[in-house]
Amino acid sequence: MFIAQATLVAAGRTDVHRRLGWAIVALAAIMVITAVRFRRQPQTHKRLMLLATISLLDAPVARLPFEILQTSSWAYIVATDLFLVPVILYDVISRRQVSPVYRWGGSLLIVEQLLRIPIGQTKTWHTIARAILF
Repeated sequence: MFIAQATLVAAGRTDVHRRLGWAIVALAAIMVITAVRFRRQPQTHKRLMLLATISLLDAPVARLPFEILQTSSWAYIVATDLFLVPVILYDVISRRQVSPVYRWGGSLLIVEQLLRIPIGQTKTWHTIARAILF
């Protein structure tokens, strides 16, 4: 976000910078509230932090030098979700159950990913994106 915000200012798009800034503030507030809420539950906190990290891997995974990732609009999503497999296996092996963080958070991550492309192609989303960008 820092790079995006700095780039917007450098490009003279301070209007977009300000609007995006409020979205970042809202996201940061939610993240802080969640982190504080679970800070005394180390197992939950660690899993939330790992899930948050996995949710950020879409762009780097999409840039890996594998042809399937470059030619399929869904391959990078599946490749990113593969990072969930070892952490879930770890839970199953070590705790004999899957943490609710991975059941709920992982499920929400996958649902968001599945909806991202179809929603991103709608006229409504394009209207929202234009309002944010211009």
